[in-house]
Amino acid sequence: MLMAEYDYEMDIEVQREEAAKKATKKADDKRFAEDVDKIVKNFHITPEEACQKLEESYERYLEIKKQI
Repeated sequence: MLMAEYDYEMDIEVQREEAAKKATKKADDKRFAEDVDKIVKNFHITPEEACQKLEESYERYLEIKKQI
């Protein structure tokens, strides 16, 4: 029978790394949405045009805006 040893400290470390990645992605998403909003305001263009200039999808922008 194969027995796997549970390593509590390794489990905690993996959870911390995953949480850090998730937080970083969330911060990046928020920064992207803020950048689009600033471009729209400063250059008087649509959010779609701002996303094109940033080479990102407008759909991503809309999804992020729903979450924040």
